[in-house]
Amino acid sequence: MGVNGKSGEVFHMGVDSKGTSSLGKWEVDDDGDAILGIVFTAEYGQEGALRIRHHLEDKNTVIVTVELPEPIKIKLIRLPKKK
Repeated sequence: MGVNGKSGEVFHMGVDSKGTSSLGKWEVDDDGDAILGIVFTAEYGQEGALRIRHHLEDKNTVIVTVELPEPIKIKLIRLPKKK
């Protein structure tokens, strides 16, 4: 993750040792959800794109949705601190 010093845009970059690379841009929608739009090129030249939405349900719960034709939803819940 990084910030473009000129525009202030927050971006994502990723690579691996097999030639896969990805580039994405973070945005916040009108509902306050953080959305990462990614384009990628895989090891053998396959290309694709996807969006990953992060929705704060409450102060202890985040819903992460990989926006595909059949969305994948993951619910992350912060456990209470041990005393």
